[in-house]
Amino acid sequence: MRITKKAVSLVLAMLMITSLFTIVPMTVNAAPPDSGTGTGTGGSTTVIIPTTAGDDYLTFTAEEANSSVTLKFRNGSNFKYNKNDLGWQDYTKGTQITLANAGDYVRFSGKDAEFNDYNHVSLTGKVAASGSVMSLRLDDYGESQGLINYCYQYMFSDCTSLTQAPELPETTLAKYCYGAMFVGCTNLTKAPALPATNLADYCYRYMFRGCTSLTELPALPATTLADNCYAYMFYGCSSIRISDQAGTFGGITYSAEYRIPTTGTGTSAEDALDDMFGNTGGKFTGTPNINTTYYLPAPATPKVAEVNGTQYDTLEEAIAAAPTGATVKLLEDIDFSKVTTNRNAHDTGAELKIDLKDLTLDMNNHTITTVNASVVFTG
Repeated sequence: MRITKKAVSLVLAMLMITSLFTIVPMTVNAAPPDSGTGTGTGGSTTVIIPTTAGDDYLTFTAEEANSSVTLKFRNGSNFKYNKNDLGWQDYTKGTQITLANAGDYVRFSGKDAEFNDYNHVSLTGKVAASGSVMSLRLDDYGESQGLINYCYQYMFSDCTSLTQAPELPETTLAKYCYGAMFVGCTNLTKAPALPATNLADYCYRYMFRGCTSLTELPALPATTLADNCYAYMFYGCSSIRISDQAGTFGGITYSAEYRIPTTGTGTSAEDALDDMFGNTGGKFTGTPNINTTYYLPAPATPKVAEVNGTQYDTLEEAIAAAPTGATVKLLEDIDFSKVTTNRNAHDTGAELKIDLKDLTLDMNNHTITTVNASVVFTG
C-alpha cells in the first residue's frame, strides 16, 4: 500500500474517537474498492478506507516482485479473490496468482474452508499475510461460521516465503483447528496474537514446529487447558529463548516475564504442555509447568520506519533522513495518540504536520491512527 506525494496535502480527519484508517493508493480513473471515501489532487487519488470486521479479508502482500500465492483446499466452496482491489473474481483451487510488483496484494473469501497436509497455501518469493483467516469460513450472509475440527490444520505447511502470519481472532477453538498450521515456516519471526480462551484438544499441537526464525511468543490467556492443547507447539523453534530463572545465562539476559496462563490460576489437562518448548534455544527447554513464571529476553523497541535498508525509531526521523525521491516504508502501526512526537496528536483540534518532501510513503500494510485530531501530510 503506497502513498506517492507530488505536491499533495492529505488530511486524515478522525470521525470517531477510536476510528482506524488504512491508506491505500488508487489511480484517478480506477474504480473504488469495496468501501471507503477518496480525497486528493494531482496525478493520483488516495482512498481512505475504514477498517471494519466485514472488510477484514485474508490478504497476501508481496514484499518482493514476482511473488506468488496458490491456495488448495480440502473442502469448501464459493472461493473468490480480489487482486489490488480491481474487483472480486471466482477462484479455482490450485490457481497461482502472481504478484508482479512489491506491494501488490490479493484478498480471499470463501465458505467452509478446510486444509490438510496435501491441500494448503503455497507461496513463492517473499509474502506477508494479514487480515483474518475467518474470511475463508463465511456463510451466505458474509458472517463468520466459526471453527470446526481440523479446519486450518497445515494451512501454511512449509511456507518458507511467509514473513508475517494472518490474524486468528476466534476465542473458541475446535479440535486440531490450528494443528501444525505454520509448521516449517522458517522466515516467520513473530507469532500472531492468540486470544482464544476456550481451548479444544490438540488445538495448537505442533502449530509452529520448526519455525526456526521465530523469536516472539504470543500471550496465552486461556485458564482451562485441554488435552495436548500446547503440546510441541514451539518444538524446534531454535531462535526462541526462554529461561526458568531471571538473569544472564549464556550471554542472554532474561528479564521479561512469561506465564501460562498469562494471568489468573490455570487448570491443566493430559499432556497439555508436553514438550511445548522442546529443542528451543534458551536456558530452559522441554515441558513447562502451568502457573509458573518463566523469563524471556527483554524485547527490543521495534523500529517504526525504514529508508534504503536503514531502520528508524520514528516516522519523523526516517523522513528527515530520506533523500529526495526515496521510499519511506512503515514497519509498525503508528498510534500518534500514544507516542510523543513533535506534536502529540491527542487533544481536540491538534494537528500533526509531517512533511513528506518528494518522497513515497509505503504503508506496508500498516496503519496510522490518531484520536480526535488530524494528521496532515505535505510535500
